[in-house]
Amino acid sequence: MRDMMLAQGEATSLRLPALTTFENAALWAILGIAFVALAYAYMLVRGVLAKDEGTETMRGISVAIREGANAYLTRQFKTLGAFVVILTVVLFPLDVGDPINYSGSTIRIARSLAFLLGAGFSAAVGYVGMGLAVRANVRVASAARRGLRESMAIAF
Repeated sequence: MRDMMLAQGEATSLRLPALTTFENAALWAILGIAFVALAYAYMLVRGVLAKDEGTETMRGISVAIREGANAYLTRQFKTLGAFVVILTVVLFPLDVGDPINYSGSTIRIARSLAFLLGAGFSAAVGYVGMGLAVRANVRVASAARRGLRESMAIAF
């Protein structure tokens, strides 16, 4: 490991301590909770999508709404995609300070890839969320024909 200059004439090595037992357990617990949350979300989605879609007219309107939502997302992602590319190019040459364990170019590449990965996951979540919302709407409307309680149970 390279030495890091802290003050004039004072140098030290950056050595991160090993994780404690509690920190390791916390990381595993967070990972486990994330998987439980994903499983619960999957169950909710399956429950909503299993509901009645209503009449033929309701299904036709739902398809039109879904097409409009997909067109909106496609247009939005094209516009935002240009900004993501521009910001990635801008992020790459920015100063990385005094890198300790990795070369400056490695940090620049990793930073740009992390930004792209975050933008990609954000887009994926937006697409999935919009898709589920427009598919759930017709089911809520169909349930509203039978009663408020059933429609509210699907909606919320």
